[in-house]
Amino acid sequence: TFTWPVCLVEVKLRRHMDPFKKGEGGQLQLSGGKEATRFNSQITKYAAELLLRQHRRYAFKVMICGDQARLMRWDRAAVVVSELFPYKSSSMELFQFVYSIAHMSHMQQGFDPTATPATPEEVEELKGYESPNHYANQFLQEVKDKTETHPIYKIECEGIDGHPNLTLLIGCYVAATYGPTGRATRGYIAYDLKATTDQERLVFLKDSWRAEGAHTELDAYKRLMPHKIVGIPQVLAGGDVYDSDGPQTTHSQELHALEEHRPAKRIHTRLVLREIGLPLKKYPEAVVMLAVVKDAVQGLVLNYPLKPCDIYDDLESFIHVISYCTLRYHHHNLSLDLHDHDLHNANVLALHNPKNLALARLVSNLFDAVIPIGNYCTGGQAKMAAMGAGNPPFVVTNLELGRCLSELYKLCQGHYQSIDPMDYNQKYLPIPKNKPVYKAKLRQSPYASTQTPAPAPILPTSHKTLTQDNFTHAEMIRVLTSYIVKPWSPDDKIADQFRGLPSFVQVANKESSYKKRSSYKAFEGEEERAMRPKKVVFYEAESSSGAPSQDSGCNSY
Repeated sequence: TFTWPVCLVEVKLRRHMDPFKKGEGGQLQLSGGKEATRFNSQITKYAAELLLRQHRRYAFKVMICGDQARLMRWDRAAVVVSELFPYKSSSMELFQFVYSIAHMSHMQQGFDPTATPATPEEVEELKGYESPNHYANQFLQEVKDKTETHPIYKIECEGIDGHPNLTLLIGCYVAATYGPTGRATRGYIAYDLKATTDQERLVFLKDSWRAEGAHTELDAYKRLMPHKIVGIPQVLAGGDVYDSDGPQTTHSQELHALEEHRPAKRIHTRLVLREIGLPLKKYPEAVVMLAVVKDAVQGLVLNYPLKPCDIYDDLESFIHVISYCTLRYHHHNLSLDLHDHDLHNANVLALHNPKNLALARLVSNLFDAVIPIGNYCTGGQAKMAAMGAGNPPFVVTNLELGRCLSELYKLCQGHYQSIDPMDYNQKYLPIPKNKPVYKAKLRQSPYASTQTPAPAPILPTSHKTLTQDNFTHAEMIRVLTSYIVKPWSPDDKIADQFRGLPSFVQVANKESSYKKRSSYKAFEGEEERAMRPKKVVFYEAESSSGAPSQDSGCNSY
């Protein structure tokens, strides 16, 4: 279990399984060997599990390959990796590291001191509570059932806008992003120990690591509050997390030698909301899904990682969410040929889903494909192709849902026709490291005519002005509203078609052997991990000759 370890130790018998090597400038790189790559995936997964299940600021790990070892320190920005050292012939480094870990305080070991174990009395109070809200009780029951693997912790959150400070009990998360680095958002159903009524006992806590300099979600709510906007959640408490060292931040990014490639410094933050929402997948039928769709992966931003997000990306994301939910929960031309009662039986469908390679390939192409360019990972080409064609890459059995999707794709097609691909390539695609950049002054072509050229004919203006770009909020609302108000076929939602579905992970246009997607359970966040590869930055510490210092700095070995 990953609930209790203080420091992970991973042992491989052969030295060649070391997943790292020194690259240009002495910076650590992945070695690329088959076994080493598999081992790297394993240690990354274990770090993700540890940081997901425990309340931590950072975590240490020992990696042993044959008679050599490395020390690692993970936080939400990157991982710091020591040089290889022979722990058998000269065991002092490893001995000093283990000795130091054993004598560190809980906080120095990387644990978050603001999350403390709840008392037995507090745990019993939580287990004895029944919410008046049926849906909230389903979430809470999951928390109660998993206290052995996800213990109950107590945290304090500062109230805002006149609300008092909150003392909350949290256990198993109900939603989470999977990966050792990045925003690392986790959502909890929280029990308020100080609430005065049963209706106010349960709240929603959002825990994440925001990038320094980015506008916080709390700031966005604060700007909206004075305007009394209907339909936004009520914020009770939140802000950046502080301990005795000050604000909780990442430090590993400071070790990157090249500032332009340095990942963002991240700051631990929390947000408490009055409302508890249902997962999008819980919608009862397609018409409800169309009414509540919120967010998704964005095609343009994925394909052009340097491009700032704009309103068109946000609008396009709505379409991708509808496509994703349709492929997952509704009958289409790639659905398995099964009896209707089998399509509605989650367990039966899960047994057949591994055979659906056609759906697996489409889903992987649309949502998982990755092409690395330098320090960036690009994707979204399949989405862009579908949007550019103006038709979804699948056919929906539900006629109204299919027509709605087609109209939305046509709407987005107009926008794609209004952009200049060459301009986007030059502005927003990263340049590969070894690609030549020509900076010489222009010279006269030897084939240029010495005579004065004839006046150029007057041509129509660029395609930007020829194509009407109607991809706006108003147009999208018009399309969705026109279908939401229509009669819909009842019981059009079927069981999960992604449960057990193979995943074809694509990297650099080379398709690897597929693997099985993780299963999905109703309220188990850890079973709903994103399949998209995540970028992890590795840094090498200056030396491994010393033991970790007793402070919480990242350059500690």
